[in-house]
Amino acid sequence: MKLLDAESMRELDRRTIEKTGIPGIVLMENASRRVFEAIEAIVGELEGKRALVICGKGNNGGDGFAVARYLMNAGVDTTAALAAARKEVKGDAAVNMSVFLNMGGELKLTTDAKGLTDLRRAAAASDFVVDALLGTGVKGPVSAPYKKVIEIINKSGCPVFAVDAPSGVSVDDGRVFNCAVNADHTVTFGEAKIGLFVWPGAEKAGEVYVADIGIPASHSRETRSKVYLTQPGYVREHVKERPMGAHKGDCGKLLIVGGSRGMSGAPALAGMAALKIGAGLVYLAVPKSVASNVERKLTEGITISLREDGRGRISASELEEIIARSAAAGAVALGPGLGVSPDTRKLTFKMIESVSVPLLLDADALNCVAVDPEILKTAAGPVVVTPHPGEMARLAKAKTADVQAARLDTARSFAAEYGVTVVLKGAGAIVASPDGCVRVNPTGNPGMATAGSGDVLTGMTGALMAEGVDVFAAAACAAYLHGLAGDLAAEKLTRRAVTASDIVRFAPAALNETLSEEC
Repeated sequence: MKLLDAESMRELDRRTIEKTGIPGIVLMENASRRVFEAIEAIVGELEGKRALVICGKGNNGGDGFAVARYLMNAGVDTTAALAAARKEVKGDAAVNMSVFLNMGGELKLTTDAKGLTDLRRAAAASDFVVDALLGTGVKGPVSAPYKKVIEIINKSGCPVFAVDAPSGVSVDDGRVFNCAVNADHTVTFGEAKIGLFVWPGAEKAGEVYVADIGIPASHSRETRSKVYLTQPGYVREHVKERPMGAHKGDCGKLLIVGGSRGMSGAPALAGMAALKIGAGLVYLAVPKSVASNVERKLTEGITISLREDGRGRISASELEEIIARSAAAGAVALGPGLGVSPDTRKLTFKMIESVSVPLLLDADALNCVAVDPEILKTAAGPVVVTPHPGEMARLAKAKTADVQAARLDTARSFAAEYGVTVVLKGAGAIVASPDGCVRVNPTGNPGMATAGSGDVLTGMTGALMAEGVDVFAAAACAAYLHGLAGDLAAEKLTRRAVTASDIVRFAPAALNETLSEEC
């Protein structure tokens, strides 16, 4: 599903109004009707309910006044609040405000202390609140009186319906600069917006509904975007059922390099995940002291025992062996349980410079790279990095909080600067390619915040790359399937009980559900 930023959506509206001749007030009417229909479907019987509709001075506020009119007609005791002076409301928004008032609607102003006190009381007495304050126009921190109004909405304790976007969320990238409405439901118009699916904005949006407001389909098709939400159809385009005549060598050879004393589970988890998602052959190159443990954990893998340093980490003396093994693989995953040492850092840098097949860097391989990310610019082949927010912060020389506040921009900027595909893990994983294309992942849940979950994603991504799926598509598809496996595990086991092994166990079910789902 295509995701648009605010400017692209404004241009789509403009073309609809100017080229097609659909007046803006008709689009506003269609939009408000869709919001009312969503409220009716979710709340149920409306007659006798009490609603507070909070409006700004712009078109989002105009939508709100029209929603208030629909609610009044449905028998809802409706109060509208305006976070501006009446004279500041212009154009189509002013028309809808006048219609609401002409119908006998009650309007409160929130521009002074008394108005805010009245608003607080009205919110406490309402069955639900409609947020039509700022919409998609947020570009920076929310100022007074809007900030105080948002605080009142969030403290109301009743369900909140956001009109187009929760006030305070940047639809361009999901940022929340200082505060935002915590919506339970967001009805957005025409096309899905980026910030409603990228954290932290996605958390503020709640359940998102994309409403048809009459924009011609031809205009929507002409509107370009480099940001998409990954859906099952995309996965089916790239992950195929095996042909009847396939043998194991046709289904992808993945080499996993990692493991260290006390960390044999990480490469074994990655290997099992790779096999469960369809890899034909999985090789695990690990230190000699953990090889037997890895063999016991993963009987279907092929273990390569390597010399090690005094602390049980792979020795740099094995560089030639590992690089030779890499040349025979379809893809290489480096990092699970690797450990950080001068030898593993040398190994990581040399593999980046020498391995021409797709190379995935995770965990300690990323910690090695963080010393000098410029090494990524010397890569001999396609590189995928899969950092969690803390690892991303180390790579980008930033604070973890700053990474989380601007997840989309962080991933996209790093991918472009270093010429790698980035999978920024966490809620709503971001997959960014060097050419600016981005895929936002909608699957997954907090139960996946567990040791080894990243190793499972490494194995799944590596397996798809090894069978020849383009690295960007492999990363996006693996993120989707990994999250879905976690969702299925949580549904069966509860979120608190999910382990990395459970994600592996449910990976085939995730694959089956995705590949068998009708388009």
